[in-house]
Amino acid sequence: MGIKMKHLIDKLGREKALTKTEWITLLNGRTPDLAEYLFAKARDIRHRHYGRDIYIRGLIEFTNYCRNNCYYCGIRRGNEGLKRYRLTEEEIINEYKAIKRLAPFENLLLVTGENPAAAGVPYIAHALDLAKPYFSNLQIEVMPLKAEEYKELTHHGLNGVICFQETYNKANYKKYHPRGMKSKFEWRVDGFDRP
Repeated sequence: MGIKMKHLIDKLGREKALTKTEWITLLNGRTPDLAEYLFAKARDIRHRHYGRDIYIRGLIEFTNYCRNNCYYCGIRRGNEGLKRYRLTEEEIINEYKAIKRLAPFENLLLVTGENPAAAGVPYIAHALDLAKPYFSNLQIEVMPLKAEEYKELTHHGLNGVICFQETYNKANYKKYHPRGMKSKFEWRVDGFDRP
């Protein structure tokens, strides 16, 4: 193991932030010992932050309008046979009540297609406001937003964000994401690093 790799492992061990280049170097230097160390470190951090509890959450999709054309996705823009919808306030509240009738869920994931015209920050903020009487932990899975937009949503009860990156292989990424904002690999992968 080289000096650079030992430095990165030491930095990770002290839980210092690694740059994107450092992560790439670390992950490209895979060995069985390194993989075992990374899994153990991730497990330790997960247990420290989340304990050993299992969180089950309800999920609600507010709209299936999407500007992307991801090969694998049923709500992709190119799926012309799909009936599009955007839930109204009354429909959103009815969905919240239906989820609560299923089980005593406290965790809710709010999902939209990636289309700010159909479900932009004001719409998401309103949906979060409507959810607060029903759920104590609100997360979103929406298009990448700006830092100030995430901050604004925290004032409406948001306390978690999910942004899926289906693959980090650039060649495959373009094949699966041919059109739309999501087709821009760097824009997507840097989604949480933009101001």
